[in-house]
Amino acid sequence: MFDPGVGSFGISAQLSGTETDCALVDLMAQLHSCEAMLVERKLAVVAEFFTRRSAQHVEGGTWTSSAHELAESEVSAVLTMGRAAAGKLIGLGFALKTRLHRTRAAMSRGELDFYRVSLIESATANVGDELIDEVERLLLEQVLAPPVDGGTGLTGRRLTAAIDRIVARVDPEGMRERRRRALADRFVGVSAAEDGMARILGSIPAEQARAFDGRLR
Repeated sequence: MFDPGVGSFGISAQLSGTETDCALVDLMAQLHSCEAMLVERKLAVVAEFFTRRSAQHVEGGTWTSSAHELAESEVSAVLTMGRAAAGKLIGLGFALKTRLHRTRAAMSRGELDFYRVSLIESATANVGDELIDEVERLLLEQVLAPPVDGGTGLTGRRLTAAIDRIVARVDPEGMRERRRRALADRFVGVSAAEDGMARILGSIPAEQARAFDGRLR
């Protein structure tokens, strides 16, 4: 059986009901770190599997998008998820393998969880290969710094904003490309809901969203 090298919390995670609050907090932190290390291993395996599938198509001289589609289908079946979700795992795992080496190392140490790694990958997708290491270095200096008293560290929108500031300074062209891509991907959709209602979902420029929200109010 493959040893993930992150230890086992199977026994120590069993709760007796007599633990102090501090002990529970410590256990939560340990398990969260362990989970991040296991997810990094899973992403590495997914990326290796995709690399091999791609190589098989290249060797046969017939590489097409079917290499990615085949890997998606197999990963989705093994992990019991939709193909779109499997495709995202493949993309994230491949990015960690080929570009985001510092981020991957931090995740393998249990310092970054799947959520924050996903944000980092998405926000740095347009950074040039020759600049990504510097962007990562500057970002992780902030992300891995001890949080201030009462704070939760960089996560969510604060993390995305920090990435944007660093990318704008180190790779302004990458930032402009990301904005162009976001503008090209703008959309508004309406779907039926229960009780005669409907849901509106969209992604539009911030200034237009503010105007839209003002008109509704």
